[in-house]
Amino acid sequence: MNEHTNHRMHYVRKSLKARYIAILTTFIMLVNAMVPALAIGNTQAQESFSKATAYLSALEKRQGSLPHWGYMALKLSGRAMEETSIHKAIAEQAAYTRESGETNDYVNLVFLLLAAGKDPGNFEGDDLFQRLCQSQLPSGKFPDNLVEGGSRLNNTHMWVSVLLAAHGQPWAAESRKKALGYLIAQQHADGSFNWDVQNRETADVDSTGMALIALGALGERVGSPVVDKALAYLAGAQQKSGGFQSWGVENPESTFMVISGLLAVGADPADKPWQKKGGLLEALQSFQLPDGAFAHLQGGGANTLATAQGALGLYSLATSQPFFRGLSQERNNQESLSPSILALVDEVRFQPGEATYGVSRQGSTLKEPMDVAPLVQEGRIFVPVRYMAKALGIRDNGIRWDQQTQRVSLEHEQQQVQLVLGEKYNLVNGQKRKMDVEPVLQQGRIFLPARFVAEGFGYRVSWDEREQAVIIRP
Repeated sequence: MNEHTNHRMHYVRKSLKARYIAILTTFIMLVNAMVPALAIGNTQAQESFSKATAYLSALEKRQGSLPHWGYMALKLSGRAMEETSIHKAIAEQAAYTRESGETNDYVNLVFLLLAAGKDPGNFEGDDLFQRLCQSQLPSGKFPDNLVEGGSRLNNTHMWVSVLLAAHGQPWAAESRKKALGYLIAQQHADGSFNWDVQNRETADVDSTGMALIALGALGERVGSPVVDKALAYLAGAQQKSGGFQSWGVENPESTFMVISGLLAVGADPADKPWQKKGGLLEALQSFQLPDGAFAHLQGGGANTLATAQGALGLYSLATSQPFFRGLSQERNNQESLSPSILALVDEVRFQPGEATYGVSRQGSTLKEPMDVAPLVQEGRIFVPVRYMAKALGIRDNGIRWDQQTQRVSLEHEQQQVQLVLGEKYNLVNGQKRKMDVEPVLQQGRIFLPARFVAEGFGYRVSWDEREQAVIIRP
């Protein structure tokens, strides 16, 4: 693999004395966003994703390992990770990370652990989440190296912020606020970002996509000034083909980065201005080869990193959610209470404007994080689909979105509740019930009226006037 390809793979290391440090590392996951109404090219993207991951699976068997991007794609394809060689990749990454101390290497290790279904909070006796959280500098930035420090790399700060915010790790509100403030301060006048803190002149598409991912994980959405400026820059940088370029050439990795950033902040890739020529899906597919692999350059041969990141971009378009949220859902499924949170606790409560929800048992309350707060419309509380489902104990395979009928279906223990965008009724096991409101679609996310969904599953719902909260009890 040549040096230019390494740059494109965001894997380039930069020693401040001579070399580039990993321009990219990885992202991550959690929370949440059920498949929204704005899926584009759903079937085509899914078919292309299946071809790409089939290629990666065969490649892993031939060569014995994949980069972490490849293992994340295999995880999202539903493959049994215990049948792969990911344990070998983890051992090698762990050894390398201990030697280098570089923060990006720790993030890459966490990604591998998550793809393997392991707990980064307890890896060989080490809590990697806390190790990263406690490394935050007084400026709000996360250091380039956990041993030597350093404040040169923006990408390091972005991915640690994503990791901590997405996984709801114990992170003091003031520290989180400082991390967001530091990131916002790195934006250039034209709305772009660059991975190098000291480079305030060069706009970089990939770094701007990465910044949007971090901003989305930290709660920023379309309408936020920093997000809108970044989106305006990317709209101007989009090529006539519909794709994006970085390092002087159009490539699938850059397009993947933009897709992930758009979805993270609630922008719809199917909207203008992202539909130049055939749009982002067609631009991504133009690099896919007949065997499912992706080329890094038009007319080139199969490239492993291009294939892995291309596959993740296809996954995001097929599900209308950034890939790191899909990974987080896999982790949540492994950790979720069964059969229902409400079967084991006294109550769950949601408050408008609060990006957490409370889970109470025997007088103590645990705050669970959300990436977007509930909202109020027409006197009703609306909760994002994913969190509404989680509170009711519904796993991801019990959430369905029908693009053609614009219908959300939630299923749990032989009970089904369905709601349709634009309609003031729900279906409870096929029986139509009137509602006085309809589901809300806002910034690419579907919000459901908490009362009608919870009551459809047989739960009791009340309103706490003093706390301004909707309370759901078994």
